[in-house]
Amino acid sequence: MTTIFSNFVCSAVLSMYFLHLADAAGARDVASRGEAVAAKTGRRDDASIANCLLGTAHYLSGDQLLAQKHLEAALRDLPDEAPSIASQYMFAPRSQSLMCLTRSHWLVGNIDQAIRYAETTIEEADKSEHPITLISALGMMMSLYFWIDDLPQVERNLAKFEYISGKTFFGPYRAVAHGLKGLYLLRTDRTSEGMRYLREALKRLTVRRYKMLVSDFATELAICMAKQNHRAEALILIDEVIASYYEVNMVIHLPALFLAKALVFLQGEAPDPKSAEEYLERSMAVARKQSALPYELRAALQLAQIRIVSDDAEGARDLIRPIYMRFSEGFETPDLIRAREILDRAMQGTVHTVSRRPS
Repeated sequence: MTTIFSNFVCSAVLSMYFLHLADAAGARDVASRGEAVAAKTGRRDDASIANCLLGTAHYLSGDQLLAQKHLEAALRDLPDEAPSIASQYMFAPRSQSLMCLTRSHWLVGNIDQAIRYAETTIEEADKSEHPITLISALGMMMSLYFWIDDLPQVERNLAKFEYISGKTFFGPYRAVAHGLKGLYLLRTDRTSEGMRYLREALKRLTVRRYKMLVSDFATELAICMAKQNHRAEALILIDEVIASYYEVNMVIHLPALFLAKALVFLQGEAPDPKSAEEYLERSMAVARKQSALPYELRAALQLAQIRIVSDDAEGARDLIRPIYMRFSEGFETPDLIRAREILDRAMQGTVHTVSRRPS
C-alpha cells in the first residue's frame, strides 16, 4: 500500500507540474493515471485530489461540463483545506478546484455564480495563510474582474498580488504581477506604460515556459500594437501564442486569441474588415464548441458592429438575439448590457455603433 500511495503522490505532483506549464494534454494523461491509483488506495482524500487534477485538466482542454463534474466532486469530498495535504502534494487542491470551477462557470455563461465563487475562492485562500495559494487565487480571479470591468476589485486584488509577489521567490508570479499591472494601466488609459509592462511580463514568462495568463497579456498587447499601426508585429505575437497553446492542447484560450486577431485587423490606418470577420466567425465557432458562451457573445458583438456599419441592423439583431437568449444570468455585466442595447435599438430602428472597450 505504501508503494501505491507513493505512486499517487508522484502522479499528483507531476500533473501539477504539467498544469503550471499549461500542458493540458500531459496533465490530463497523468491525472487519469492518478485516478486509477487513487481507486486502489481507497483513500477519500486521494479520490478528491484526483478529481481536482482531472477537473483542472478538462477545464484547460475546453470540456467545461466534465470539468465541473470533477471539480464539484473534489469540493464535496474536501470541505476543508488541510495544511498537511497542501504540504505533501505541493499544492492546495480545494483552492485549485475553486479557482477552476469559478472560471469554468464564467466560461459557460454562469457569470453571477462565477462572481460568487470568485469571492469564496479569495476568502478561503486568504484564510489559508499560505502566500502561494492566495497569490494564485488573486491572479486567476482577476481575469474575471477585468472581463466584467470591475476595476475596484482589480485594484484591491492587484495591490495584494504585487505585495505578495514581491516577497516570494517564485519568479513567474513577479512576472505575472507585471502583466496584471500592465492590463490595469491600459484600462486606466496609460497605454505606453501598460504596453511596456506587458512586453516585460511576456518576455519573463516565455523564458520560464509559464503560460498561465499569457493569453490575457498577449491579446491586449497585440491590440494596442495594431492601434499604433504595427499590425504585422501584432499578428506575429498572436500567432506565436496560438501555436504554443495548440502544442499542449490548451484550446481553452483559442476563442480569445481568434477574437484578438480579428480586432488587430480592425485597428490602424487600414482596417481589414473581411479578415476580421473571418476570425470573429472562427472565434464564435470554437467558443460554441467549448460552450464558452461569453466569448461567443463578445465575438458576436464585434461582428454585429461590422454589420451595423454596413447598414445591416437586421443582420446584427439576428446574430445577437439567439446568443443573448441562452444567458440566464449576468444581465448587469457590460457585454450583456451592450447586447440588450443593440437588440432594443434594432426594434426601434435606431441602431448605431456602441463604443466600448473591445477586449
